[in-house]
Amino acid sequence: MAEDVVIVGGARTPFCEWQGGKRGDGQPGGLLKDVSALKLGEIAIIGALEKTGTSPENVDHVVMGYALQTCDQAIFGARHAGLGAGIPQEVPMLTLSRICGSGVQSIVS
Repeated sequence: MAEDVVIVGGARTPFCEWQGGKRGDGQPGGLLKDVSALKLGEIAIIGALEKTGTSPENVDHVVMGYALQTCDQAIFGARHAGLGAGIPQEVPMLTLSRICGSGVQSIVS
């Protein structure tokens, strides 16, 4: 018996403001330079949950695209961000690292 797979919501982080702001030079220094990428992921997951009216307990799977591996914990980025957003630890959480294609790969996966 096949189950329907449904993407309930998604969100992305303000990469430009994290990396270089409106200067556009690609150097750190945007408005969010002091916020970790994992924290931004957590905020994005919370935003997706709020936008769709979904409680963390009703999430069956998390797939998160992670364009830049910026810290030692980045390989587990989806797990850190998901747990920080209140997703139960029993829920599988997949981190995808495909640079610019991470977001699209998250949808495909």
